[in-house]
Amino acid sequence: AGVSASPDLSALQAELERICQRLGIPADPRKFMPHVTLARLRNSSPLDVAQYLSARGNFSTLPFRVGRFVLMSSRDSVGGGPYIVEEAWPLSGADSRASSRVASASDASRIMR
Repeated sequence: AGVSASPDLSALQAELERICQRLGIPADPRKFMPHVTLARLRNSSPLDVAQYLSARGNFSTLPFRVGRFVLMSSRDSVGGGPYIVEEAWPLSGADSRASSRVASASDASRIMR
């Protein structure tokens, strides 16, 4: 899902690119496109995806507490992934037991399945 333009997010991406250049790491040639991956659908036709989404357009859930924000990246591969936990930050007001734990690779694997 697309993410609205954010000057702060663009500034963060630009700073990361400057740091990488100073370290001799080549810049990613792709345009920076902030987004949230909601799902990866393999072996599905566009029609199947459209029908699936239209049948579930009124999705709702009970409120739930979010204990942390996790920044993940993915490496180029066929079909997407693997997903890597780059960093995790606890959110204020969250249960300290849940939010103090930094995501592990197994968390990422479980989350992304």
